Amino acid sequence: MSEVPLSGILTFLFTDLEGSTPRWEQYPDLMQSVSARHDDLLRAAFEDHNGRVVKSTGDGFHVVFALPADGIAAALAGQQAIATEIWPAEVGNIKVRMGLHAGESQARDGDFYGPDLNRAARVMGIGHGGQVLVSGPTAALLRGRLPEGAALIDLGQHRLKGLSDLEQVYQLVHASLETEFPPLQSAVSIPHNLPTQLTSFIGRRRELEEVKQLIEGNRLLTLLGPGGTGKTRLMLQAAWDLVERFPDGLWLVELASLTNPELVPEATAAVLGVRGHPDRSLVDSLAVYFRRKEALILLDNAEHLIQPSAELAEHLLMRCPQLKILVTSREPLSTGGEVTFQVPSLSLPAEDVMTEAELETSEAVQLFLERARVVRPDFALTTGSVPAVAEIVQRLDGIPLALELAAARSRVMSVEQIAAHLNDRFRLLVGGRRTALPRHQNLHALIDWSWNLLAESEQILLRRLSIFSGGWTLNDAQRVASDTELDEFDIIDNLEALVGKSLVVTGGHTDRGDRFNLLETIRQYARERLTGAGEDQALGDRHAAYFVGLIWEAETAQTLMETVRWIKHLAQETENFRAAFHWLESHDSLLFLEAAGKLMLLGGQGYWSFPPLQALRWLEYAIEIGRTSEIPEEERRERQMQLGIALSALGSVHFSLGRNQQGAAACAEAVSILRSLGDSLPLAYALGIYAFNLVFLGRLDEAQIAGEEARKIGSVLGDVVSLVRGLGALGLTSILGGDIEKAQAYLQEAMGFSEELGGSLLGIQILAGQGQLLALTGDLEGAEAMYREVDQRFNELGAPMQTILTRNELAHLLRKQGKWERALPLYRESILYFQDMGHQPAVAHQLECFAYIAITQEEPEKAARLLGAARAIRERTNNPINIPWEKADYDLAMKQLAEILGRAGRDAAVSKGQSMKLDEAVVLARAVSEV
Repeated sequence: MSEVPLSGILTFLFTDLEGSTPRWEQYPDLMQSVSARHDDLLRAAFEDHNGRVVKSTGDGFHVVFALPADGIAAALAGQQAIATEIWPAEVGNIKVRMGLHAGESQARDGDFYGPDLNRAARVMGIGHGGQVLVSGPTAALLRGRLPEGAALIDLGQHRLKGLSDLEQVYQLVHASLETEFPPLQSAVSIPHNLPTQLTSFIGRRRELEEVKQLIEGNRLLTLLGPGGTGKTRLMLQAAWDLVERFPDGLWLVELASLTNPELVPEATAAVLGVRGHPDRSLVDSLAVYFRRKEALILLDNAEHLIQPSAELAEHLLMRCPQLKILVTSREPLSTGGEVTFQVPSLSLPAEDVMTEAELETSEAVQLFLERARVVRPDFALTTGSVPAVAEIVQRLDGIPLALELAAARSRVMSVEQIAAHLNDRFRLLVGGRRTALPRHQNLHALIDWSWNLLAESEQILLRRLSIFSGGWTLNDAQRVASDTELDEFDIIDNLEALVGKSLVVTGGHTDRGDRFNLLETIRQYARERLTGAGEDQALGDRHAAYFVGLIWEAETAQTLMETVRWIKHLAQETENFRAAFHWLESHDSLLFLEAAGKLMLLGGQGYWSFPPLQALRWLEYAIEIGRTSEIPEEERRERQMQLGIALSALGSVHFSLGRNQQGAAACAEAVSILRSLGDSLPLAYALGIYAFNLVFLGRLDEAQIAGEEARKIGSVLGDVVSLVRGLGALGLTSILGGDIEKAQAYLQEAMGFSEELGGSLLGIQILAGQGQLLALTGDLEGAEAMYREVDQRFNELGAPMQTILTRNELAHLLRKQGKWERALPLYRESILYFQDMGHQPAVAHQLECFAYIAITQEEPEKAARLLGAARAIRERTNNPINIPWEKADYDLAMKQLAEILGRAGRDAAVSKGQSMKLDEAVVLARAVSEV
């Protein structure tokens, strides 16, 4: 037997013993020997012709062959063996049906997978005992390669179970085989008017199975979703998969072109050829037609004819017990017995997707790529095009119609150009199929259709909701969108209606209530309507004022834990704050200064933040306003306070990016301004941030002074946060200065406030400090246990930055104990995080840590290059190694590499690393071997 490859074009043979079930029930003992003989005869035939039996499937086999000629010869030999065998008289002659199909497949865990494998099973499934059926593609491959005396006869095109396209089917004939069989058991024999789909069905396998289960278990199912989400395509695929389930037919009634509600029964009757009767209505005639039929009616695009569709469905279902109805619509029919299924958009790629393979796991990407190749056969996904394709499918919300229209543009545009024009998507996404409904030929017309079906009050609310970014709660909508035209109760009613009509999507529950959102395409359309109505200025002002007001409310929190809860609330509104700040930049610059500083300072407590570079831009702009704006004398003190707070926030953001020089400079100016206004909490906060920047610059004496002042002000004003932050800076200063005993004293003092700090970020940071001290004093097991507890608490609290920092400290601890295999996964996670946030000095230190491990793994060349890449980053960012134990690690590594490679070899490899791009260095680091 020759070896069968595990992938590529293979030939699959499926067999099934006809009539085995009643034989097993009647002659269970006899069938034991009959079945075993059946297995022996077929297995011998298959193996004699180079077949590999993948598995036995009850009373049949699944066999794979490298060549279709081997497969057909094996099938012939198997049928001959079965036909010439003398079987017990009680069970009668044994007959086996067989089906062959050649196509691509992949082996996994000893089995084969793929659509071509399923097609082989479906080909067998329409045959009869003693019959060998061959698919069209396989017949073409067998031309001139059939066994002697054999031929193939054309049985025509047939619909295979679960497949929407027709398959040309052939029968193997030979003098030794039967030739006369009943008609094939294909779906062609079942009456229907389902259209053949000219494009493949991509993704949504889970949704397809769920829809089929719902059809099986219910009599009225409505598929819901906004226009373009593929409701009709999903409905038709489900119908094709279930075609054998409805022996009396499946009937598609297309309602999109109807405008007169009275024509719904007429359109249904026309599809079926049912005529009216003088003594009864057309609806009653339909009920008479379906009274004893096991059939499925598909009502497509019912949203503009909800009432007559509901009446027809209810009338027929009450009088026809075996009838089922499947509907597509933007909103439910809301009639008795109806079950609804919300059709989601196609799955999107993860935000951090990096490779072609990762990107192609997304259903939205699969659809875009396939449709792009229709208009440009040479279209290929490359590493360089990954970001643009990811942006396209994400910004188009995974809506199939939008993706197809975008893919059509690839005839003349690159994916980068398509992505760049998505802000004007309603002009870009036109030109659909000429035979499609007019509203399916461009995106704007599609949404126009839904808009025109709304009541006026629903239109007003929908356009006003477009002012939100990233979602909103009911309370948010009532505060921003209500006025004399729409009061708070109108908001409730109309929001519920918009959710029901699939124009507003629900986004889960939060502490502030259920969240709602708009798909980005719907939002852009509604925003156009808002501008057209002349409401954009008023809604922009109200939206910005409302979210700035949330910052002021957060400031009134009476306890630390209340502040923590507020920070979490504000974190949910990152996109809304981004939109509000963008508005304030050009409409109220002084309010922008105040809001930006206070919000960024709250965000700087670690629970959340804007992308740091975005935060820097905002703060620098706000600070420039504060320095240059002319203000009345009576407002000068307040403006200086706001400027000092904004500078403190700027120092905090710089610190989070490892830009300690810039952070210290911003904090020094903040301290100077705020000190001139007297002791205050903003001054204490500025001093604490200043101290931490100074520590990492190695300016320990200055850090000590700033930390002491922050501690003193916090104590006098009774503010635990600034007091403990000052103690934290003092403790870190002592550690770096080598005074562990003093550091422990500061930590003990901070821990005295643990009850008041509770489960806050600051309280957990004290525990992290304790872990660091345990490590420095040699209690490595205690340090590891503490870090793991801290990691769990930070993770539960929702503080991603602090979680990564803790895992990074744990990785350092494991590395120094020689536990490389446990440290490497943590480093691989943290280096990507620091790279994404733009913290280049942290990336440099990660590269150094990977280099230290590489030395132990006997990869010295790689280690030297990583140290060179780290050196380049540090020089570029003016961030030398200031922490003593980090400097000791670095010096030891350079010495070891000189001994292994020679000084000249080490320096050459380091120089090579210095010329690497950051992305290349990160990839090289993450490839350091595990033990």
